[in-house]
Amino acid sequence: MNSTSDLWQTLTAPQATIIASIIAVIGAIFGLLLGWWLLNGRVRDLKTAIDHAGTIIETHRANVDRTLRLVEEQISGLRSTVSELESKIVTVGTLLQPIVEGVGKIQGSVSDLQSSNDQEVDVGGQPNPQQTLREDWVSIRDKLEEMANDPAVDGRTRAAYARIDRRSYADLINAISKGNGNKPEMAKFREAVALWHKYRTGRSTPPRDDVEKMKKIRAELLRS
Repeated sequence: MNSTSDLWQTLTAPQATIIASIIAVIGAIFGLLLGWWLLNGRVRDLKTAIDHAGTIIETHRANVDRTLRLVEEQISGLRSTVSELESKIVTVGTLLQPIVEGVGKIQGSVSDLQSSNDQEVDVGGQPNPQQTLREDWVSIRDKLEEMANDPAVDGRTRAAYARIDRRSYADLINAISKGNGNKPEMAKFREAVALWHKYRTGRSTPPRDDVEKMKKIRAELLRS
């Protein structure tokens, strides 16, 4: 023990430095070897885990891409189906257009016939004012029905017009007025409806002035 102590005491500073350096190097090498031995397996496991996670992510990405392609194909097919359905609806609407227009005219004719007399001439052989008024009104009514069934009007709007009771053409006129900005001609239609309702029952004979007034309205509306 004393000899070892004496040995360290006899060492010079440079010698002690060299020995300490050698011991430090040996310790570092031993530490590296020990660390490699302890961590080598774990490093391999970590690399394996990372590679496995990458494989899972890549597989998931491929599945997502495949699913997205399927969804896009389904959406494309749905768009095509909707387009075909819209085309068929337009075709059906075009085919039904004359029918809807005819139904409106029939409703109006039935309503008018129920409330008017059927005489065409009076006892003196002169045109019946009531019949003349009615004929002019029918022409005006048909013009109104043409407006309600105009193909340029949206299909849903035309369907709404078709549901309006033709016993009151004032309601149809109001509905059309909202749709086309209440053009000046709509006032003429209102005037004609009011005039017709005044004499439609046949209980009173329209005077010549009202007959001429209806004829004038008819001429103006059919010219527009």
